[in-house]
Amino acid sequence: MVERLTGRLDELLALVVTVLALLVILGMTRLTHGSWMDALTAELRRWLGWGAWSVPLLLMLGAAVLWRRALGQAPEIPWRRVIALELLLLGVLGLLALADFGLPARVVDFRAGPAVTQFAVEPGFT
Repeated sequence: MVERLTGRLDELLALVVTVLALLVILGMTRLTHGSWMDALTAELRRWLGWGAWSVPLLLMLGAAVLWRRALGQAPEIPWRRVIALELLLLGVLGLLALADFGLPARVVDFRAGPAVTQFAVEPGFT
């Protein structure tokens, strides 16, 4: 029994991550309720704000990678792009936090590059 489970560990892990991602999506959209689900989504929103929506997205991406690995088609992960996307997500979340808290700010300049776009944000405090 244990040998069969360890042979299918990738499939089992992929299934668990997929179900978890779907449950988080249902909880974030408030289509399902329960003490655990409500507490989880409340904490995600409290600590991550708009970034809470990245959790089910990243879980689904992880599940896709796990499913491909379980099928013997392990993808090559471009880590530089992953890190760049994480930094971009952090920057966008920072701008969304400014908008959420009603802090006055405006974009005064930007430089579009081949891989990275830089924004100059000026606070509008008086």
